[in-house]
Amino acid sequence: MDKENKLEKIINSIIKVIFVCIIIFLFVCSIFSSATMKKDEHTTYKQDNVIIQIGCITAACAIVTFLRAKKVKIKISKKHIIIAIVIWIIICTVWIFATKLQPRADQSKILDAAIQMKNGDFSTFKTGGYLYKNPHQLGLLLYFYLFELIFNNNAYIALQFMNILAILVAYYSIFKIVEYMYKNKNVSKLTIVGLFLFIPISMYITFIYGNLLGFALSMLALLFEFKYLEDEKNKDIIFIAIFISIAILFKSNYMITMIAMIILLIMEAIFKKKCKLIIPIVAIVICYLLSGITTKQVIKLISKEEVNKGTPMTSYVAMGLQEGEMAPRMV
Repeated sequence: MDKENKLEKIINSIIKVIFVCIIIFLFVCSIFSSATMKKDEHTTYKQDNVIIQIGCITAACAIVTFLRAKKVKIKISKKHIIIAIVIWIIICTVWIFATKLQPRADQSKILDAAIQMKNGDFSTFKTGGYLYKNPHQLGLLLYFYLFELIFNNNAYIALQFMNILAILVAYYSIFKIVEYMYKNKNVSKLTIVGLFLFIPISMYITFIYGNLLGFALSMLALLFEFKYLEDEKNKDIIFIAIFISIAILFKSNYMITMIAMIILLIMEAIFKKKCKLIIPIVAIVICYLLSGITTKQVIKLISKEEVNKGTPMTSYVAMGLQEGEMAPRMV
């Protein structure tokens, strides 16, 4: 038993060290440079003013140190959080209508394909069409298609408001996950404050893609996994499997989250000697496979077109390693 506890502690320590190294690396990078994406999705890197950056960090640390020295307690009640959320929603709404941003690149192509589907045009699935080459976007296409059917010309606005909801769902999930992890309400409250102070993600609501929806659903899946590990209620397995599978349909990158969730379940099964933790792993894998098959069948039913295998995923890795007009290479 002691050996198992020691092994668990060693693995936890290794994970923490890796996590800290990544955070330090990103922190240092953020001091020296920033990435800017223009409306046409061209990404450029520019050098930051290091003195200003360090000055701001020093000032923030000084304020925190002063408050701790004076033992100042900042009480954050549910009422304060609700008021802050309402104000945030109002600001996000103003941002949507003030910017009047139009979809570009992949956003535009998927939205156009959804409009075409609504009008009975399925050319996007034929040779050379966008969905012919990118069938991994089928989940997002069905989502856009549904909004086109409901909201017609206002679908783009409605999709942006769904991004607001996605952020709220993601933040709530993270808030509850932190509660499960630390059993400390103050830590949870500080977490939610920190999340809302992260301004860039709030500006991201005008970007109608699978990123925010996938983020929200993957965090929900992770929340239910934490609930299951604590309460072991079988109903949570259903939510875990469904939410992470839909997240991947919206954005295939969240397969990384699914793999992490499976690794967590395997580790818990080994260290706590609970074979029943294999059940959610099987459920996740089955639901993931069925979600892809079901999506293709729904598309086939609507369009009467066969879904092509599309561009190999390895080609996207290759693109990320190349210099190009859109952005510098990823490494």
